[in-house]
Amino acid sequence: MRWVEITVTTSPRAVEAVANILLESRTGGVEEVHPSPGVVRLRGYLPVGPAAEVILAAIEQRVRALPGFGLDIAPGRIETAVVEDSGWAHAWKNHFKPFPVGHRLWITPTWSEAPRPPGRIVIELDPGMAFGS
Repeated sequence: MRWVEITVTTSPRAVEAVANILLESRTGGVEEVHPSPGVVRLRGYLPVGPAAEVILAAIEQRVRALPGFGLDIAPGRIETAVVEDSGWAHAWKNHFKPFPVGHRLWITPTWSEAPRPPGRIVIELDPGMAFGS
C-alpha cells in the first residue's frame, strides 16, 4: 500500500492545534519530532487515493488559518511525499513483549509467539485494550 506522508514544521506554540488538525483529518496518529529548539515537526499519513488531495488542501487551509487565532506557526512549512508501506504500520508491535504479573499470570499480546512459562495462567491482551495499557 502507498501512503501520503504529511510533514508540518511549526512552532511549539502551534503544536497542539496542528496535531489536532492532522488527527481530525484521519491521519491515524501523529509523530512529533523536535529537530532543534523552537522547531517541531509533526507527521501523519493518509492512504493514497482520490480523497487525499482534498484532505491535503483542507489541512493546508486550516494550518494557514492558525495565525488568525493568535498562534505563531513559523516556519509553517507543509511538505508531502508518497511512501511505500514497509511494515512501519505494524513496527510498534516490536515494543510490546510478554511479561509476568505476580506469581501466576502471564500477559501476552495476541501476536506473540514467545513460549509460555509452565504454571502460569496466560492472558492474551493487546496494548490499548484495557487498563490504560
